[in-house]
Amino acid sequence: MTLGERIKIERTKKGISQASLGEILKITQQAVGRWEKNLSEPDSRALIKMASLFEISIDDLLGYENITPEEHAAGASATRKEDITPLEDELLYQFRLLGKNHGEETQHAVVTMITKMN
Repeated sequence: MTLGERIKIERTKKGISQASLGEILKITQQAVGRWEKNLSEPDSRALIKMASLFEISIDDLLGYENITPEEHAAGASATRKEDITPLEDELLYQFRLLGKNHGEETQHAVVTMITKMN
């Protein structure tokens, strides 16, 4: 399942229209539609807000499954359907560990810090 499909499923579960989600995220309805059609992807701030709104983890929204440290060490990569580089896989793994060891608020703080750097 794609990110766009997951966004649409979670949005409809909550009974939220594309326009309403756009208002919540301070973007256009068209942008939400492009995400759901997989023509573009939301930025990190939008992902964080949507995960909170939908009451799911960012990993769930992105379509990642939990990977144990042993699986990671053995070379297992994230289970997202799109190909990712080994560096991206390592970053995702470390981000998951950060959340597991220090909580989702710490993950949000890191994303905020990185966003400000861009």
